[in-house]
Amino acid sequence: MRFYLLLLLFIPVPLFAQNDSSFLRLKKEAEIEAIQTPDTSTLLRLKKTISHDTIQYKFFESKGVCMDSAADIQLFFKTYEWAGTRYRYGNAAKQKGTDCSGFVGAIYKDVYGINLSRSSAGIWPQCKAVEKKDLREGDILFFKIKKNRISHVGLYLGNNKFIHAAVLGGVIISDLDEPYYKKYFYMGGRIEK
Repeated sequence: MRFYLLLLLFIPVPLFAQNDSSFLRLKKEAEIEAIQTPDTSTLLRLKKTISHDTIQYKFFESKGVCMDSAADIQLFFKTYEWAGTRYRYGNAAKQKGTDCSGFVGAIYKDVYGINLSRSSAGIWPQCKAVEKKDLREGDILFFKIKKNRISHVGLYLGNNKFIHAAVLGGVIISDLDEPYYKKYFYMGGRIEK
């Protein structure tokens, strides 16, 4: 019996390491290709590097987000790296935890090279308002939860899904039609990249 338990403890490690290295290989290929051909056809070539067998593809698919139609695959790579990070107010680190504005700010800096304000309300003036029906992936979502003021942000991924740092659950993917988020959703915001 002890032999089987020990065997189970060691089996997942090589499988995860193998999948993780294939993710890093895909990520590296995608970044190199983007640098070599910085034009609109790059997006098509980037999509071809994403295998439906990767952990990342399966993760987003299980959450109702299709990476096949992604316009900015780097956004998905970076947000996947943060998925599961615990919530910690006033922080913006994968290892120690993050709050919502810290998470959105870190993604925008890594993916687009844009520095955002450190508070949810502070990010709003940096954006152009976008109605819910006009949202595109990478748009910032604003929620008025506390005293009718902007107090929460997330990143739109498509198909009505967004990723954010929630007090309960840390960095997770949620749906804008969930009653809680539907009630408090204020507006989308777009920063020209």
